[in-house]
Amino acid sequence: MNKLNIENISLSFGGVKALKNVSFNVAEGELHAIVGPNGSGKTSLLNSISGFYRPHEGKISLDGENLLKLPSHIIATRGVGRTFQHSELFKASSVLDNIKLGRHIHYSKGIFSNLFYWGKTRKEETAARKEIEMEIIDLLELESVRKEPVGSLPYGVQKRVDLARALALKPEILLLDEPIGGMNREEREDMVRYVLDVHDFWDVTVILVEHDMSIVMDISDRITVLNFGQKLVDGTPKEIQSHPEVIRAYLGDGVSAESLSNSVKE
Repeated sequence: MNKLNIENISLSFGGVKALKNVSFNVAEGELHAIVGPNGSGKTSLLNSISGFYRPHEGKISLDGENLLKLPSHIIATRGVGRTFQHSELFKASSVLDNIKLGRHIHYSKGIFSNLFYWGKTRKEETAARKEIEMEIIDLLELESVRKEPVGSLPYGVQKRVDLARALALKPEILLLDEPIGGMNREEREDMVRYVLDVHDFWDVTVILVEHDMSIVMDISDRITVLNFGQKLVDGTPKEIQSHPEVIRAYLGDGVSAESLSNSVKE
């Protein structure tokens, strides 16, 4: 059963075509990677799914509902959470306060309860804080830093906070834009473990944009490859690794599947 359907999406900025008739499906519960060389349209595609960009053509459906008819904040309430390539966190605020921001979109409080912090507002925030502290902070091992200002933390921990905030939104589908980019080896290994834990324990569908092909091949159920804004192919990691168009896009003409395999292992 498909969770997300991308149908003939095209997106342009002036005369530059970022996406050209891109189509693929993401099955419910799948860990689906989107890969491609720099400038291939990966982040533009995530921005289109989450409502930050509006494609000029095509359709994006989540559980049968066309997301292109909805503003970005409503798309978030439908269960689309995301992280960013460069963490968009409030650096002077604590880890806990940053994470809690991900839940506010679901609150049903009115203006008066919001002003005076009573009634439904207090109950909702208390319940949210309990869930965040018992589940999300525990899962991502952030207990020791939950009161620390985000700006004082190492880069790898900040990326974890970004993931925690996305989880606080209670997503059904999670968009991860280069979650291990800029990390050292130990941080990368930890983040991959957290992503797999989120996928397995929270039963959430994950769309992952990542440059590290060795990790993509190891953890993905399916992979979609973009190049110059167009879909080259999608399939299982094994199918992608030996596909001639993928080899050509990454390594150029005159190379073999074995060459790509070796570059992935490296």
